Amino acid sequence: DDTWRYWVITHASTGFSTNENLWDLYCLEWREYEPWNCGTWYSKALGTTYNMQICTETPTQAPTKTPTEYPTDIGCSANYAYVTVESSDVDGLQETLTSIRTDFPVYAYEYNIIHRELVLFADGDLPTVTENNPCNSHTWTYLPAYYNGKIVMFDYDDDFVGLCTIQKWVLEMQDYANVKAVLIANNKDLTHVYSLEGDMKLDAPTIPSRMISQISGQNIKNEMNRTQENVWITIDCFDKELPTMICVLDEDIYGTYAKLDGEYQ
Repeated sequence: DDTWRYWVITHASTGFSTNENLWDLYCLEWREYEPWNCGTWYSKALGTTYNMQICTETPTQAPTKTPTEYPTDIGCSANYAYVTVESSDVDGLQETLTSIRTDFPVYAYEYNIIHRELVLFADGDLPTVTENNPCNSHTWTYLPAYYNGKIVMFDYDDDFVGLCTIQKWVLEMQDYANVKAVLIANNKDLTHVYSLEGDMKLDAPTIPSRMISQISGQNIKNEMNRTQENVWITIDCFDKELPTMICVLDEDIYGTYAKLDGEYQ
């Protein structure tokens, strides 16, 4: 729609409306996937502008530039963990990624993982059944040294999930190299994440694994391509006094009264 390409903030009692007079703030940067990327917000009522501070900053100090020895600190439940990425470029990508734990072990992270290098599985090469098949490490073309001491990011692939579960991918990786954690980048739905199912017939993995959103995975790849250098991942813990989820109950069968959409972290 060429008319309503805006990010809009209205009062909760008003709900979303196409009536401009009811908008508290609006942003013209409609190409942005997330509203907090808007640089300038306009107020129709006051005729003034506002700048939104990034609301996805981590609640702790920025990681050091030098990788910290693993383990680094006392960990937490996977429900209270969050993932941040930091570019090698001081002016580059630095944000909290939308993520969620998997529905297979480990359910609690024994240690925080601070400022670890991230590598792409098979350096981003497209997998096939006979080469870099995530279900079978005997097909992998990169030596364990490529993955040792690092966090590995897989792209979710429907074809290979049809052959084996993500839990099998994690097991293959942890047995193949001294990997610190595994991230699975969603291949659809932009900002959405969900808990990946496991297989109770398999052994329990011993390293953390989390799904991150499609946008988060794309941002990481774009930054690596732009800088031709590493990015660094931290898996740390939220304050347990704060909720990690928001649930909305809409008792109307048609969803008429649902007012909350998107991801929260």
